[in-house]
Amino acid sequence: MNFKKGIRNFSVTGKLKLTNNTFNIDKQKEGSNYIYSNANLVLDYGQGNVFCNLVGGHFITGNNILYALGTKEEDGKVKTDYQKQIKVPYEQRFDDSILKTISLESFTVFNIEKDADGKLISKKFLSKEDAVKYLQATLVDGMILNISGDISFRVDEQGKTLFTLNIKRIYLNERENPVLHADFTMTVITDKDSYDSTEGVDENGMVEMNCFVTEYMKEYRGVEKSIVPLPFKFYFDTKVSENWKKIINEYFRPRNKYLAETTIEGSIKSVGNTQTVSLDDVTEDVRQLVEFGLISPEELAKIATNNNSLVQMMVFNRPRVIIQDGKMSILNNKEKYEESEFDFSNMKSETPKEKAKTEPKTAVKTDEALFAELFGN
Repeated sequence: MNFKKGIRNFSVTGKLKLTNNTFNIDKQKEGSNYIYSNANLVLDYGQGNVFCNLVGGHFITGNNILYALGTKEEDGKVKTDYQKQIKVPYEQRFDDSILKTISLESFTVFNIEKDADGKLISKKFLSKEDAVKYLQATLVDGMILNISGDISFRVDEQGKTLFTLNIKRIYLNERENPVLHADFTMTVITDKDSYDSTEGVDENGMVEMNCFVTEYMKEYRGVEKSIVPLPFKFYFDTKVSENWKKIINEYFRPRNKYLAETTIEGSIKSVGNTQTVSLDDVTEDVRQLVEFGLISPEELAKIATNNNSLVQMMVFNRPRVIIQDGKMSILNNKEKYEESEFDFSNMKSETPKEKAKTEPKTAVKTDEALFAELFGN
């Protein structure tokens, strides 16, 4: 298997909504040797809520090591050295002599507080556990925040792939009229069967696109400790572009006997989960409202829809365009992998088709082993 992790990051600007469940500090699961703290930040980005997560901790006994990347000088600039791994003992995580040798990429960075002159103070944390506790002491309900980070994927007990937005950077947004948004950039793999034309357009004008996202898994369907493709879905909003069929054919249909890889830019959108209501399923007093002409069956369906949580979708905007060797190019390869490299028939979801949703109730850590220890598989 020769799959590699692709690009997966997000950027959100929204209004912070603190709740009693936003923070868990120094929690220990029964029977576990691990103490963790987590933040589950809820941001209203104008089209619903988005959930951003941060979790970290340490073992009560034994050695605790934080892993970081070093730096190198290249063309007179200090850059991240991805070949240089630095192991930092947990007790030395605030040692400036060590921290100055570590790439900024290995830190969680916040610009939330202000100094006496009204300028934002930059704080960086090597340990996510310390970062969570700082946020608890600093954040105020209603703040407008810019949050960015990476996206990780995991599989729930029903075999559905869920995505999690992992916090790397938070900045206070003080613009008078900030533009609220929830955007992502994500590399996806598609095969010849990714678009099913029989599915059609749903009630929200969305077209479902089956794809695969790559993630490191300790074990997945007989494959151990490897980067594997997980079944996932993103969507096309047909109300935005009438050329969506041409777009699918141009960027997501691989050449014969190949798999295509495309890096897409998109938005996280929340749409109503439209319900159908039968008069046989409602109470007598509600049925009388319809019989008296005080409300229509369509209005009842609207009420039922609003009573359900919104469905969050990863919606395609465009393929990513980059400048490479002085020329613009699209991150799209219709011959990225040969079909024979992996039997995708074994990877297809065995559960009924469902729209991908965020999982706001569970704090997630990218370390799969630790996640399993704390929260179960």
